[in-house]
Amino acid sequence: MTIEITTLENPTASELDQLMSIWLTSNLDAHGFIDPHYWQANVPAVREALGEAELIVAKNGAAIVGFAGLQGDFLAGLFVDATWRDRGIGGLLMAACQAAHARLSLEVYVANSRAGDFYLHHDFHVSGRTVDQGEPVLEMSWHR
Repeated sequence: MTIEITTLENPTASELDQLMSIWLTSNLDAHGFIDPHYWQANVPAVREALGEAELIVAKNGAAIVGFAGLQGDFLAGLFVDATWRDRGIGGLLMAACQAAHARLSLEVYVANSRAGDFYLHHDFHVSGRTVDQGEPVLEMSWHR
């Protein structure tokens, strides 16, 4: 396995297709407590937002196997293709995000404990609480 972590600027339609496939599948997998139609309805808006986001991607050859999307210092999401999970790719993506930013914030559903534990492992702390889609959400932050 040779994984390259890089910044993706001006993603092509094909790259956006790969990103969106990972985004949708990951959200459906991790958020069974949210109506799947919510994620499906947001596909067009997220695809547009990805074109404007800072994208840090994990590639195996030409294939994107994971990515982090940032809006300034806000980590909008970190996703790894299901077939590539549990191989350290999320950690590589997080390390790249933390190397590129002095501080980061994010939101994670309380019910998505796997993600919450991942962020705690990477030195994030809970900085607040809110609700989204009727579900409790942790606001988390990290700084050097």
